[in-house]
Amino acid sequence: MAAVPAVAAPVIAPRLMPSRGHATTSKLENDPNGVVDLNRFFQDIEYLFKDCAINDDQQKKQHAIRYLNHPVSGLWSALPSYAAASTYEEWKTAIRKLYPGTSED
Repeated sequence: MAAVPAVAAPVIAPRLMPSRGHATTSKLENDPNGVVDLNRFFQDIEYLFKDCAINDDQQKKQHAIRYLNHPVSGLWSALPSYAAASTYEEWKTAIRKLYPGTSED
């Protein structure tokens, strides 16, 4: 009886990050009390990072600002912690300081 050749399992490439304005993108919005809902934004974007296999801190920062309006993306990217020497978590901490009353709940 002839041996059955082994078949390699298909390689599944990670999903690409959605384009700006796509229905599945994270959006920075206000909660019902008018407070910027950073928690929802970061939860949504971090879900996309996992789904799209984005692990590099600088890439996370670059992708996050893609989904913001121009003034906010300019503000967030101007933070010193946006530089490659800082981690994504350090950058998030600096962003939270821009929005008093927000917490990581």
